[in-house]
Amino acid sequence: MKKIFLFLAAFSVILPFQAQTLNVTTSDGVTYKFPAARTGDMVYNQGTSLTIMGKTFAVGDIASMSIDNTSVKDNEVSVSYNNKSASVTVAGNVARYVTPSINGAHVSIEQTNTEAVDDDELTYVLSGTTDDGDFSLSGSYKCTISLAGLTMTNQSGAAINVANGKRIQISAKRDTENTLSDCSGGSQKACIYSKGQIQLQGNGVLNVVGNTKHAIKSGDYISVKNLTLNITSAVGDGVNCEEYLLVKSGTVNICGVGDDGIQCDLGGSVASPAVDDDHTDEDTGNIYLEGGTLSVTADALAAKCVKNVGDAFVSGGTFTLNANGGVDTSDATDLSYASGFKSDGNFTYSGGDITINVNGAAGRGIGSEGVFTSAEGNTGKITIVNNGALVSSGSSYFATAKGIKAGEVVVDGGNIDITMEGAAAKGIKADKSDGSGNITITGGVLTVKTSGTGAYDGTEADAKGSSCLKADNNMTVSGGTQTLESTESGGKCIKVDGILNISGNPVLTAKTTGATFSSNNKKAQPKAIKSDGNMTITGGSINATSKGHEAIETKGVMTISGGEVFAFSPADDAINSASHMYLQGGDITGVSNANDGIDSNGNLYISGGVIMACGAGTPECGLDAAERYCLYITGGTVLGVGGGNNTVTSTTGSQCVLSTSGSPAANTIVSVVNGSTKMANFTIPSVYSPNTGGFGGGSFPGGGKRPGGGSMSGGSNNTSNFSYVISCPGLISGNNYTVTIGSASTTAKASTSYSGR
Repeated sequence: MKKIFLFLAAFSVILPFQAQTLNVTTSDGVTYKFPAARTGDMVYNQGTSLTIMGKTFAVGDIASMSIDNTSVKDNEVSVSYNNKSASVTVAGNVARYVTPSINGAHVSIEQTNTEAVDDDELTYVLSGTTDDGDFSLSGSYKCTISLAGLTMTNQSGAAINVANGKRIQISAKRDTENTLSDCSGGSQKACIYSKGQIQLQGNGVLNVVGNTKHAIKSGDYISVKNLTLNITSAVGDGVNCEEYLLVKSGTVNICGVGDDGIQCDLGGSVASPAVDDDHTDEDTGNIYLEGGTLSVTADALAAKCVKNVGDAFVSGGTFTLNANGGVDTSDATDLSYASGFKSDGNFTYSGGDITINVNGAAGRGIGSEGVFTSAEGNTGKITIVNNGALVSSGSSYFATAKGIKAGEVVVDGGNIDITMEGAAAKGIKADKSDGSGNITITGGVLTVKTSGTGAYDGTEADAKGSSCLKADNNMTVSGGTQTLESTESGGKCIKVDGILNISGNPVLTAKTTGATFSSNNKKAQPKAIKSDGNMTITGGSINATSKGHEAIETKGVMTISGGEVFAFSPADDAINSASHMYLQGGDITGVSNANDGIDSNGNLYISGGVIMACGAGTPECGLDAAERYCLYITGGTVLGVGGGNNTVTSTTGSQCVLSTSGSPAANTIVSVVNGSTKMANFTIPSVYSPNTGGFGGGSFPGGGKRPGGGSMSGGSNNTSNFSYVISCPGLISGNNYTVTIGSASTTAKASTSYSGR
């Protein structure tokens, strides 16, 4: 006691002469550093206590006091670990608010301030190495934990545990590497846990291992900026938070997790939106990926690389996600799948580059139970390679891989490239059980390829094929570029359960090369473009090819009034409608080498456009309407070539037709001339190489004398005697015109009707 009194007396004498620091070290190893110039009056109370800058020490707890010239950084608390021990140094201006406790290398600090100290928050600087230590902090005001070269393993709990519900900034100092690990089999929620918000930042490196549950867990939001974060192992999630997740920049690498890479949940029972752009008071379960680099590998059963209960917003950055886990079939009524992204809400993509590799059976690249949107003006790219196999069990479940699956899909921009290999897989699917089931495409570049075979679905007792685009309801395509290819049995490029509308200026290429898939007396037929509802095309450039069946087919009414449509099938109809077909405008070409070029199973109405229909030999047709139905031509420039052509029925406003016969050679020029006036000109497509017997074989059931000359009466299987029917504006009934097919010319008489099949 006397020594302390004499020390204080000496300190008061030398204080005026030079800058000094008063160091007070307590018996538990904590050193408090007081700037001499700011100590003011020190109160020495009857030999029992000493108060300096508001901090009161019991005299019996003071181990030593000293004076030196070291500098003091205000608001800073330094914790240095040295194997089995730790030391704590506290800046004098915050000494009154900090109560440290040290037990070996286990450091616990109680922080009592409820507002800023000298206009700033407290910063805890952690450094050193320990194989059995931790840092625990309680309090009720925000602070920063600065990692300055820390290697820490806790053998009995979390490495960092913050029981402070306020914002905690965890920062890795520049040029430092920090490694944290917790114990296995403990009760802690994570290696790094905070009751409040965690802001992960800094220009250093933070490595984290979670041996009991998660690597990092916050009871509030988590944000990431600048930091390099490596999570190399976790029994549970790599990062688990509530309210929302924000990644602005930095590098995050997550692997070796036993559950999801990143998971974001609600903090409360009901979601509440932010009150401002800074996410104040937000509790949505949303994720915001605005920049940086994120790499996540999730290998566990049904694990997601990134999972959240709210909406997902991706606007920048580079993301590589590897979803390798299988499908969880423990509940056959509610299967769970591995995914790159899984959002219970909407998924909005407006920028950044995303690469997703899916190897887990029936896995998803991106799954959203709301609306997936690739925004207009988006210059980023999504690349999904999904090798997920089909998983099925009789009538219990039938699970196929998906590239993007959402309740509704909207593509307004961006570049999306999807490759699917699993049986009956879907590149993009709009699922009616999660939303409208609609797909809307107005822009962007979309490339989808499926190479999985067909499969039998025991849950619906039906055969299923792969699809590049599958809409449970309607699909609208009005812009962008779509390149779609399905190479295996039963595959389709576009499959729409409802109405398909194509308008504007899209460039659409759809190609299938597989055969029909058959199983249990059910078939899945390969088709380039298929809709169960009506199909309307008013614009765009469409090139559809199907090796095994129809190139373009609707089970409803087909209307084409604009655009360029080219359809080719070497095996079946090129263009087919189950009901009436209206060709009103545009440039339309249907070529089949084994069936009809254009086939309507209702009436076929042609009123405009440039139409070329090339079909196979008898009994197939270039232009075909079903029995008991009629072909009406009231406008347009029309060529029908095949073993036969449908009877043209005269009606009010009929446009005259010409008929003749000739060879169906590819690249042949067909023209109609009236004197010196060329009235129509066609070039037979290069892919036209028709079978002489057609798809159905047998003799042509038509017959009858054809008006206007020509030697053919109904149809023929002689390739030198295919039926040619031509119509164009300006033809006058009863007048003769010169029809030239290649180098052969003949004279044909115009009529408002034609007796064909």
